[in-house]
Amino acid sequence: MKLLKTFGILTIALCLAGTSLFAHQVTFKGTVVSIEKASVKITVVDEKTKKPVQKSFDFDKETKILRGDKVVSIDQARIQKGEKIAVTIDHDADETLAIVIRLDSKAIGE
Repeated sequence: MKLLKTFGILTIALCLAGTSLFAHQVTFKGTVVSIEKASVKITVVDEKTKKPVQKSFDFDKETKILRGDKVVSIDQARIQKGEKIAVTIDHDADETLAIVIRLDSKAIGE
C-alpha cells in the first residue's frame, strides 16, 4: 500500500512538471500594423476587455519565422501591413521577444 501511495505521488508530480514545461509559451494572433528591422507591431484582441490593442514584439536571428510550413528569413517573409500573424513568446524569458512568427503561406497581393 505504501508503495502504491508513493507511486501515485510521483505520477502526479511528473504530470505537473511536464505541464509546466509547456505552460510558459504564449501565442498572440492578430494583424500586422507595422514592421521594422527588428520588431513587428500587431493588433490583437485583449482577453479581458475584448477590445483591440496593439502589441510590439522584437525578433532576432534566433526567432523562427514560418511562411506557411516553410522556415524563411525575415527578408524572405516579406511581412506586410494588414496580414494575419501569430507571434509566440516565452512568458518567463522575455515577454516582448518572439520565439516563433507564423504567417500565411502567401503574402498579401501574391
